Amino acid sequence: MKTIRYFCTGGYTETAGIVSFLHKINPNIIWKRDFPSVDKPGPKITTVQPSRIHRGVTGQRLVHEMLDRLKNPAFKLKDSYDGILLIDDADCRFSTVEDFHSWVSGLAKEVQCVVGWDVPFYALLASPEVEAWFLSDWTNSFEEQYPGTFAFQLKRKFITSFGSYPWTNIESFGGHHVNGSCSTKLSAKIEEVFENPLFMKQFINVMKECNTKLEYSKRVHGAVMLQHIDPQKVDRNCRKFFSVAFRQLSTL
Repeated sequence: MKTIRYFCTGGYTETAGIVSFLHKINPNIIWKRDFPSVDKPGPKITTVQPSRIHRGVTGQRLVHEMLDRLKNPAFKLKDSYDGILLIDDADCRFSTVEDFHSWVSGLAKEVQCVVGWDVPFYALLASPEVEAWFLSDWTNSFEEQYPGTFAFQLKRKFITSFGSYPWTNIESFGGHHVNGSCSTKLSAKIEEVFENPLFMKQFINVMKECNTKLEYSKRVHGAVMLQHIDPQKVDRNCRKFFSVAFRQLSTL
């Protein structure tokens, strides 16, 4: 079996759910996390969480963490692993797909320079952020997590809330790059729908019947969704920034 060592953005969703997702991409790979470190689960915590110092680490900070950790002599041992994987949000950093591929190629050279050998490098990016993967596989994400009536109306609300981009272009839901991030925060848009009193008012009876509060939490719902979604369905709707690495990793 091949071994891939990965560095992942320090978000609650990814830290708790990415291992299951990676095993679905390729169950024949040994996936070893090198970043972030995690807090030891307490008696009342059911999912792992990123350590305090690593929470929210993304973008260039994540790249810096990866390159710094790759200086460890262990990474110079070619026989100990078969590739390096970076998992992050795209956050509208790339104006074109060509810019993304150029970035991956440049970073691959930096990685190989640090470790001292031509290690295969992969970049698996969620564009604009991991919630795009959930929207790509609605059946195993929102539809599975919430009551049927609510899930149906929720999708209709999302469609009208994400601007002029079609549902087949989910990776563009972040809009343009403005002030170092996306002009539209996808996760914030999702949270806004759940926090919209006029929209949520119509589901009071649903909440009473299910004895549950209808809400969205990256720590809870996001982590579970990432564990349950099908990467092949994500591949169908996220061709720009997800598909290349997905297909490379799935065929190893």
